[in-house]
Amino acid sequence: ARVNLFPSGDIGVWRLVVSLDEEKVIATKHLPEARPMIQLEEFMEIEAIVKADPDFVAGCAKRGITDMENVCVDPWSAGGFGIAGEEGRHLCHTFAWLRIGEDENYYAHPIEGLNAVVDIKRQEVIRVDDHGVVPIPRKSFEYCAKAQTHVREDLRPINVVQPDGVSFQLEGRELKWHDWSLVLGFNARDSLTLHDIRYDGRPILYRASVAEMVVPYGSPHSGHFRKNVFDIGEYGVGKLTNSLKLGCECLGAVAYLDAWMADMTGGLFHVENAICIHEEDTGILWKHWDFRTDKAEVRRALEKRALDWYVRTADVTPFDRDPRQGRTIMPTGE
Repeated sequence: ARVNLFPSGDIGVWRLVVSLDEEKVIATKHLPEARPMIQLEEFMEIEAIVKADPDFVAGCAKRGITDMENVCVDPWSAGGFGIAGEEGRHLCHTFAWLRIGEDENYYAHPIEGLNAVVDIKRQEVIRVDDHGVVPIPRKSFEYCAKAQTHVREDLRPINVVQPDGVSFQLEGRELKWHDWSLVLGFNARDSLTLHDIRYDGRPILYRASVAEMVVPYGSPHSGHFRKNVFDIGEYGVGKLTNSLKLGCECLGAVAYLDAWMADMTGGLFHVENAICIHEEDTGILWKHWDFRTDKAEVRRALEKRALDWYVRTADVTPFDRDPRQGRTIMPTGE
């Protein structure tokens, strides 16, 4: 197994290779220029550090904000731009928003132009960039169901039922469906991983995962020029995975698997029902019409999906992996 370790108060990453059979470390390498992911456990710590900084508080006051409890601060990966004072550090570049309601979408209310730069290792604000006051949008955008005053009542329910049960078999982490077989894995960086994928016993892939997701915002203005997020490599989507619920993310006859990961202190981080497995009828796979005989043949597409969801700041981004009939296997994003 490959293991990455980083000291909480120092720069760099240690890369280890561990023999599970021999229960010992067989290789060690120190990477002093590497930077670890920004951990989920650090999100709220960074927010607290920024909200306590006098320069940041003063910047909020210039914008009419005096109650720091209503301020939300998100850490973004900072990158390296040769800015004086940033060399040799593990930094994050923050953006802030104003919460005007308990369950309200605070990302609709950016505190524009106010960006604190934080040394994560030293847990200190090294600089607050104030690019000028921009009026904060105040229009409310409530998305929670309880906040909706009008809901559609003209749609009837669609029930997904499988009276004869499912066609897949799940033994531990080994999944079999149709002629497909694979082993399900999960880690803090990639979230769901697929291993030893076979079709009719023939090896197809040794390992499959969504290796990276990059969002190049491309804006050169004020603090936004630093926005170029590698969601998986710089944050790790495993810890950002949500627990799944029947009738919401997954429909029909569903099998669930929990996820277990290591936290920053070496303890266990548990996500209940992190993975759901279910079958779907996704419409027509193919249809052929013979104009001479006026006869048609049609086949429907059945899919088996292993689905996990993660949430990153303002957006909800699902990843699902689904071996499909028709002898294809492909990752899909919705």
